[in-house]
Amino acid sequence: MGQLDVISYPQGTSDICENQGLLAVTLRVIKELAIPDVSASISDTRIEKAEDGYRSFYDRERKFMRPARNIHDAIGFAEIFPEYLSLWLFNCKILSDEMVVNHLDRIPVMMPRADAPYPEAGGTVRPIFIGLPHRKSGWAYFTEKWHPMVSDEFAAGYARGGMDGAYYNGGSWMRIEICGYVVGMLHGWKKYKAAIANRLWAEINVSADFPTSQEYLATKSEYPFYGYHRVFAWNAFIFQALEQAGLRTKDMDPDHAK
Repeated sequence: MGQLDVISYPQGTSDICENQGLLAVTLRVIKELAIPDVSASISDTRIEKAEDGYRSFYDRERKFMRPARNIHDAIGFAEIFPEYLSLWLFNCKILSDEMVVNHLDRIPVMMPRADAPYPEAGGTVRPIFIGLPHRKSGWAYFTEKWHPMVSDEFAAGYARGGMDGAYYNGGSWMRIEICGYVVGMLHGWKKYKAAIANRLWAEINVSADFPTSQEYLATKSEYPFYGYHRVFAWNAFIFQALEQAGLRTKDMDPDHAK
């Protein structure tokens, strides 16, 4: 289920892009599992309808996948994660190359470092979720009054910049970010190699006093340890994504033969 707090649950979950994409992938999973008395009820037409619904979140004017039906001024990686799952499980593209390439190109790159593997890329990380104001250039952190959250009360933490660059307001989450870059690679996005290398490097080099995997990295330098969690957890999934991209080989895994 989509994690973005953009709409009240459960009344409006069909309005969230990630949920619609996950529905499309889940329907195909059920069909492929050949579950007696269940899988046969999932028709190709139903899957196609769900996939059409997922594609319909693409904003042709602003050239990115909207996070929810009524949100046109925010962008994130969650919107293309269902596409990663479809490519991983079925080698099946739901989104077009144009949709994916344009979407990734609209997500800003942050935290430039001259000592990164690819300094010319302009930055080492991209945010999981960030604002793209209408009729303005560039991006912006959410504020107490301008945000995609379910209520001003919920978003009160954004007052006075207290959440700038943190968590779902510009924080960088390695797992979903790397998966998004692999989606880009499989759709012809030419920046994937530098993006992956820089993000892996950033995980252990951005905060020199804490050189290990974290839940997320804060992208504002004033908060290098803001809200970090000393866990590896779901970040382990990047190994699968890197194998899919051909960037992780058998000799990198001492347990591969087992």
